[in-house]
Parts: sequence; structure tokens; C-alpha cells
Amino acid sequence: MIYTVLIIEDDFRVADINRQFIEQTDGFSVVGICHNAADSLSFLASQQALPDLILLDAYIPDVNGLELLWEIRRRFRSIDIVMLTAAKEVETIQEALRGGVFDYLIKPIESTRMAQMLERFKQERFFVVAI
Repeated sequence: MIYTVLIIEDDFRVADINRQFIEQTDGFSVVGICHNAADSLSFLASQQALPDLILLDAYIPDVNGLELLWEIRRRFRSIDIVMLTAAKEVETIQEALRGGVFDYLIKPIESTRMAQMLERFKQERFFVVAI
């Protein structure tokens, strides 16, 4: 099984690093990279098959990442979301958790932490499919 991932990150360099890491991880494929909310929502609306996972930065240029999180939740409920951000404020983390994020990774993200999250995602998805 291949899990598809959409990266929403305004920093082109960070987005590419995340893309490379995900594509080197067995069982995952990046289906798109978006650099702002408008492109992200347009991308999602145009897909016949939604991605399984979104890596979402909390700081993107045209909207607060938490606002985008809630909009994605409202319109595309089936997608799991992982926040990737430098935001360490308790309020930001709490709201992301209330929004049902799968995980919350603080930048700079260590490759072992990203690998741990992806492996847990595979395990939990496999468990749900197996039921």
C-alpha cells in the first residue's frame, strides 16, 4: 500500500527537504506541494482521490495555518493532518490538537522524528484497514 502525502509549506527549501524524506520512506509518495492556502484548497478540490496525509506548516503567507487546518477539516474530513511548524506556543499546539491533528512536529524536524511519525501513521492506518 502506498500512502499519498500533500505538503503545505511556504518555504521552498523546507518543502523539498520534506518531499525527499517522504519519498525515501517506504510506502509513501508525495502527490503535491503547495505554498499557500489558496493553492492548497484548489489542489484538494481538484483531486479525484484525496491524499491520505497532509503535512501542514502553521505559518503560511495568505492565512494562519490553524485557520487552514479548520477549513480542511470542514471540507475534507477524511484526510489526516500533521502540523510541521516552528510554533511552540501552548495555545497553537492545543488548538491543533483540538483540530484532530495526527501529530505535531516542531522544526527543525529530526529525520528520526519524521520517520517515527510516518511509521506510526502506517501502523494505525493498517490497523484501521484490517478491522
